[in-house]
Amino acid sequence: MHENEGSHLDQDSHSAEVFDHSIGEMLLTGRKINEGGKAVIVEIDPDRLSPESHTTFDALTDSAETKRQKTAVKLFKLYLPNKGRNEYTIHTKVYEALQNIPENEKDQYASVPQPLSAHDTTLDKETRAKLEARFSIPSLGEKVFLMPMEEIEGEDLATIFYKWILERQGIPAEHTDDMDFKQLYEEVAERLHFEDIPLNDIDAPQKDLDDLEKTIAVRNANILYAYLHKYNFPLPPEVASSIQKTLELMHENKMTHGDAFERNIMVTGGTKALREKGSLQGERSVLIDFGESREGVIEGVNDFDVIRRLKTLSISREDERKERDAKKLGEITAKAELLRGNKQWQKIYETAKGFLQPQAGSSMRDEGKALLYAWNSTVPYKETGAEDFVAIAKDLMDENLLTRETVNAFIEEQAKGKMAIPAKALLMKCVEWLNLS
Repeated sequence: MHENEGSHLDQDSHSAEVFDHSIGEMLLTGRKINEGGKAVIVEIDPDRLSPESHTTFDALTDSAETKRQKTAVKLFKLYLPNKGRNEYTIHTKVYEALQNIPENEKDQYASVPQPLSAHDTTLDKETRAKLEARFSIPSLGEKVFLMPMEEIEGEDLATIFYKWILERQGIPAEHTDDMDFKQLYEEVAERLHFEDIPLNDIDAPQKDLDDLEKTIAVRNANILYAYLHKYNFPLPPEVASSIQKTLELMHENKMTHGDAFERNIMVTGGTKALREKGSLQGERSVLIDFGESREGVIEGVNDFDVIRRLKTLSISREDERKERDAKKLGEITAKAELLRGNKQWQKIYETAKGFLQPQAGSSMRDEGKALLYAWNSTVPYKETGAEDFVAIAKDLMDENLLTRETVNAFIEEQAKGKMAIPAKALLMKCVEWLNLS
């Protein structure tokens, strides 16, 4: 018996057999617009359909907000009805949750394509052979699962990144547009020297192979993002923030995406908009592919790793430096708080402070002696002594007993003397951190 969900067919006037045959014809008029390990995405243009196929197309898309528009159909390479229906169910719930967001807040969220229906269908041998050849699907089963949805004009971020890198390295845009995703990846992998993922060793446990593949994927992602950051890929911060908001909405509704990475994040306009405007500013982010999504499972799912990666592209080098320095300054300040509880450090501090407080009947203050005492009591004794010295100097500055200029001049003079290179480098960095305070 033909099963479907999300559409309603009059089985008396349009039998399951005719419906299945029309689906095959409809898919064969389509254009492959994306592909993953488990499915292909086929664009169906209603203007290219026969009158008979239009009836089927309308049945598949009867929940579409606008009739007779291009539609994306996700065709599973393997017959996975339960997995497909789970994807359709969660995809629908996420879409509906986004519809319930107040209108004035919707721009803060990434959208998801409108899911239209989900279907089991049976394809005859001839149709399967034609689909296998047209879309390079090996061994398509007699029974298939497909899910029509709203088509989004745009590209996934991985494709956008790879085209941008290759075009920056001199490959013409018309060539990158002719490459499929595998070709784009291989070209970028060669140029950026990605690590190869080794072929499966049949003697190795599968878990070890999976862990190794994940480790190498992380290292390659680090190489990719280092390149994108170095050459200032123009990613607006709204891309990361809007995807984050939608993922958070899923978690609030007890759902996880489970496969949130660059290939499952689309940006409207894609590379075409990037070429024309030099930026993706003003384009909309779209979260796709809920095939690994789960309900009621939050713990242990790293849905937000991709957000951390994307945010690195939205931070300027200057902002990144300030953030890093502020963090280090915070570490030194925290360390100073800990040192204050150390009797030896406190004794050094109090003695140095004594040289800066005039004794009764005298107005003499010896800044040089105070700094030299603090220096000789910290720097020569351990590798991180420069941090101890700067922490003491900062406390004395905070009490208005020393000026920044006096401390900097003293450090510059000491740095001219004999110091191990690592200690001198640490000291110079400490001066930078000190001047941030």
